Amino acid sequence: RTLRRTAVDHPLAAFAPLARLATGAGRGARMAAGGLAGAGTGALSGAGQAEEGIASWSSYVLVAWNDGQGLVTGGDKMGYGYSTDGGATYVDGGDIPKLAGWRWITDPVVTVNEKTGEFYFCGVVNPSVSTNGIGVVRATFSGSVISWDTPRLVVSFNSATDLADKPWMVADSASGHLYVTYTHFVAGVDSILFRRSIDKGATWGPMM
Repeated sequence: RTLRRTAVDHPLAAFAPLARLATGAGRGARMAAGGLAGAGTGALSGAGQAEEGIASWSSYVLVAWNDGQGLVTGGDKMGYGYSTDGGATYVDGGDIPKLAGWRWITDPVVTVNEKTGEFYFCGVVNPSVSTNGIGVVRATFSGSVISWDTPRLVVSFNSATDLADKPWMVADSASGHLYVTYTHFVAGVDSILFRRSIDKGATWGPMM
């Protein structure tokens, strides 16, 4: 799968420099997704990274990926990194912020409002051991610091009967609205559903 990008001011800036991402101990050494940097000290056997999502605005780049480390440790299965210098260097952000009891599972999507510079992350989450759904969280930059809002649920289901999968999200720079689609599996039937937020992901309208 190819890298996902939105609103890249300098089309090559967010991609080629990823290979220069610094490695170190712990998760910083595990940013191997899509050829970022090879796994090194701190990476566990059998752990890999895949399905990158990326968005860029001005000098800021936010990247998220499936992190196989969670398959080994039982923790979150997604992580993130960011750049504040147009992709020349990157910082490993570790686990994506979550609510108590949550576990990020798969399918990271990153988008940005190209007028305001507000970034949004979206992915499949287990809010509890018996439920699954789609979670969203907003991120903003100030200088070299990234700040995350409180994560929100777009939708959740009983895992015994329903499954949410393959979300996609875009930020509407004209209105500030967010749009999310995802596949809903239930009783052998699947459908693609759509939801909208008009308050930066705090609440979500009905399924359509």
